[in-house]
Amino acid sequence: MAPRLITSRFARFTGLAGFAVALAACRGREPVGAALPSNAAIAIAPVMQRAAQSGGPSFLAIRSLHGVLTPLGGGASSTADALFDGDSATLEFSVSFAGSTQQYSLALSAIDTVGDTLFRSLGDVVASAGSTAPVSALLTYVAPDTAVRTIFLAPADSIVLTGDSLAISATGLDSREASITPLHLGWTSRDSGVARIVATGPSSARVIGGALDNFVWIVARAFNGVADSVSLHVAARVASVLLDADTVHVVAGNVTTLSATALDASGLTLDRVVNFVSLDSTVVAVSALSGALAAAPPPARASALSQVAQLLGVREGTTRIVASSGGRADTAVVIVDPAPVAFVQLIPDSIALLPRDSARFSVLLLAANGDTLTGRGIKWATGNSQISTVDAAGTVRASATGRDFVLAISEGVADTAWVNVVTTGTSIVRTVVSPKTVHLLSLGQTGQLVAQGYAGDSSLVPGHYTWSAGQGAKLVAVDSLGGVTALAIGSAWVVATEKGGTADSALVTVTVPQQLASGIPHAFGGASSAGQKFLSSCPKAQCRRLPIARSASSFAGRAKQASATRIP
Repeated sequence: MAPRLITSRFARFTGLAGFAVALAACRGREPVGAALPSNAAIAIAPVMQRAAQSGGPSFLAIRSLHGVLTPLGGGASSTADALFDGDSATLEFSVSFAGSTQQYSLALSAIDTVGDTLFRSLGDVVASAGSTAPVSALLTYVAPDTAVRTIFLAPADSIVLTGDSLAISATGLDSREASITPLHLGWTSRDSGVARIVATGPSSARVIGGALDNFVWIVARAFNGVADSVSLHVAARVASVLLDADTVHVVAGNVTTLSATALDASGLTLDRVVNFVSLDSTVVAVSALSGALAAAPPPARASALSQVAQLLGVREGTTRIVASSGGRADTAVVIVDPAPVAFVQLIPDSIALLPRDSARFSVLLLAANGDTLTGRGIKWATGNSQISTVDAAGTVRASATGRDFVLAISEGVADTAWVNVVTTGTSIVRTVVSPKTVHLLSLGQTGQLVAQGYAGDSSLVPGHYTWSAGQGAKLVAVDSLGGVTALAIGSAWVVATEKGGTADSALVTVTVPQQLASGIPHAFGGASSAGQKFLSSCPKAQCRRLPIARSASSFAGRAKQASATRIP
């Protein structure tokens, strides 16, 4: 007979009558007497000790039953073996003895498929000539794991996808924390609709995820009642990921949000982590949101289970955002639009000229977050063309004496500066060049410096200036009106010298970035929050950045401050 895995009916050993007790009929009844031997057939059917609690070991691969029958008082022993047939096994002994009865010692062992003894019993049997009463022996569990005191299951608190399986193993320790082998366990799923559990060995099993997306407790229990449990999440497979928009626009330097939802095959929303990746972080930087949504509101279609990402437009351009979960993904096109002009700043705020003299204003175009913008159209005008005129480069030419204003307009935002045209000049005691620093980000890029002369009473007076770069002439070129052009990488002092001898200077720095700065902050502020900046340079000299300021007025305050005459 082939060995058979004992089923749960056998494993529980509770509420059952045990194995059927079989009694073999006496064979070949012979005459008996004091001088003649007696013959008897003895049938032994074991009853196994039941487990400490229901749900005991389900992987008891008991193969055979071995018995030893020894006459008390001396004599040869008899042995018998039987294979288990289903849930039962019966030993049969044929014995001969003098007299009408004989007392025997009976030792039984239940052996598993690997040769280990799991159950034992030791008792007495009395054989009678002609007929023997049925013998039912109780076998006690004696495997090494009777000493187990602690069980640990692994992995603990894991996830198994619907239709997938997860292997679970157990480790048993005795009171001295020594490992016990073998460890025979019974496995139970508290909700078989969520997950089934199948034993794969004495101390291992496999959990099979069902169709329900839920949590389930898996319990492992030893024969002596010691148990451990783990909570498993049976998770439905992600069938698709859905972004709340196919195309997103964001202004450079500003922030917007994008949400994504993981769905199952029925279109139901799953509580899954969605990962967001920008295919070009030099155009758009992405960060998953947690908690409050900073300055940007959540997407209109975002649900309670949606994952939300915050997108920062780094520079003008187009890229894609990929949202993925469970091997599924969706993409959205993100277009970073140029930041609109929020402030126009003319430098300086006033100049003095003699009739037929010229000067060129420097102009800054600023975004709302303080970034300097380039490549925007500027319209110029003067209030009275009889006094002064201005060309498309911002060069003002004085025509007649008087006071006039110059107007610079870009994208509907404007600033003004004053032009005082006088017939005679006063001696200049101080010359001021503004701005004090110019940063050029590519060879050939231009910037503008402006010189102002002040009399002893600090009034603004006209002057004639000579511009030079000194030893930095190989780095920057400077024209007669203070316009500078980048020639090579480096820094140079540009000096404006008034014919009376006063002078001042400004530092011009030329850098050509090879790539954007690699560091990206982990959390972005709102579109107009100060201090949370991406320290990156714009490629191809598309922008240049000045020190961060709250508004254009603070830029103006620094740009228009007078300084003492200084020669580098």
